[in-house]
Amino acid sequence: MLPEIFADLCALRLAGPAFAECLLQLLLLPAQTVKIYNGDDPHPTPYVRMLLLFAYIRTLGTSPAIVDHATTLENDWRALYGASTGLPALDAYAQDLRTVFEALMDTPLPPLQNHAMRDLLPFEDADDARIRNAVNYFRSGQNRPRMLPLRHVPSAARLAVAADDHAGTLTPAQGKAIHGRVVEFVADTAPSGLRGGGVMDHEQFIASFASRMNI
Repeated sequence: MLPEIFADLCALRLAGPAFAECLLQLLLLPAQTVKIYNGDDPHPTPYVRMLLLFAYIRTLGTSPAIVDHATTLENDWRALYGASTGLPALDAYAQDLRTVFEALMDTPLPPLQNHAMRDLLPFEDADDARIRNAVNYFRSGQNRPRMLPLRHVPSAARLAVAADDHAGTLTPAQGKAIHGRVVEFVADTAPSGLRGGGVMDHEQFIASFASRMNI
C-alpha cells in the first residue's frame, strides 16, 4: 500500500487538488467496498485514502481556494459515506494522516542528497492560481492563458468540466468543446520531440529523474 500512497501524494504535488477530485469519482463504489479493509488490495482502503488526500491538499498552499477545495471534497465524501467507516481500528488511521505524509514528502532522504520530495515536486499557491485561471479559457475559449505548464493542463480541464457540471451547463457539445480546446492548447504549447518512447525499468527511471533534478 505504501507505493500507492506515495504515488497519490506525488500526483497531488504534480497536478494539484484536481487529482483528488478525479480520484474521488473513480472511487465512487459501494460502501462495503469503500469502508472495508482488504489485505489483498495493494491500494489503501478508499475511505481512509481519500481522507489522506484531503488532509494533504491543505498543505499544498495557503490560498483560500486550496483550503476551500479540500473542504468541499471532504464534505462531499463524508456526505456520501458517512462520518466514519464504523470500524474503530480503521478509523484510528485518520489520526496518523499527517505523520504519513510528512514522512513521505517532507523528510530529507539520503538517496535524494538530503532533499525531500516536497522540494523536488514544488506546488505553490501560484501554481494553483494558474490552473484555476485557465478554467474559464477551457470552458469558453476566452482569455487564453499565457503560461500554463503542460502537467497542469489536465487539472484545469478537469476543473472546467466540474464547473460546467455544477452550473448545469455540461452538455455533450460543451464537453466536446472543452476537449477540443485542451487538444489545441497542448498541440500549440508542447515542445517538439519524442516523449515517453522506449522501455525504462525502475532503476533507469530513478536515475533519469535524479539526473534531471541535478541530485
